[in-house]
Amino acid sequence: MQITDISSWGVVLIVALTAMVMGLLALVDRKTMQRLAKVLMFLACNMAVVALYAWAMCHWWHWWLGLLWVVLLSVSVAVLVASRVRQRWQRLLPALLPAVLAGMLVGWGSVRLVWPHLPSAHLLLGMTALMACQLVASLTKALQAFVGSLHHAQSHYRYLLANGATHIEALMPSVRRSLRATLIPSFSAMSALLMVMPPILFCGLLLAGTAPVAAVVATVLVLLAQLVGSVAATLTMLCLLDRILFDKLGQLK
Repeated sequence: MQITDISSWGVVLIVALTAMVMGLLALVDRKTMQRLAKVLMFLACNMAVVALYAWAMCHWWHWWLGLLWVVLLSVSVAVLVASRVRQRWQRLLPALLPAVLAGMLVGWGSVRLVWPHLPSAHLLLGMTALMACQLVASLTKALQAFVGSLHHAQSHYRYLLANGATHIEALMPSVRRSLRATLIPSFSAMSALLMVMPPILFCGLLLAGTAPVAAVVATVLVLLAQLVGSVAATLTMLCLLDRILFDKLGQLK
């Protein structure tokens, strides 16, 4: 069985059930029905754009198409992460964009070494999309923890500097909090009750016809690649933020 073996009767059934749900909501809660209709339209438009680009990449693969995809995805992730922090997001982009690119490169490069014979377009599209989801969650928490620690522990930072600590030594408590925060999404994904809530990637591989053992191995390797990529992205972000948020004397701007 292949995932492309789609039954027309099944498609009609799912569409009919969705229409029934919308009809029920129209009777019970019209506002929720209207919101659901807008979400479905947004989903359809987004999936159409993704399908068009993915089709173009898979049929006319060229390195510049892959590069364009990675850059556009990285910019989107960087803007989304910066907008979730109570700072001027334009100020944070010079640190976030290289960090996202580093995380993408490390995650995709790790998986590329594991499966060197997979088609480049398929692997790039899939892995960068998975890394984007991971980086939105991990970098948001890491950035919030780092910026929050800087603002709430300024007196402790100045105390360490006054007692002979270097700038890096005084900054280490905030760095540790940021690194802990960036691992929270990975901890949640790895410590969940997998028999009840298996990873979406594992379910997708099973739907695509992959053998269960191979699907488990692939899922674990991708989760580890996401973990390494998110840590690499956080370290890159912290190094660049140090130049953006502090002056030459080690004081917050």
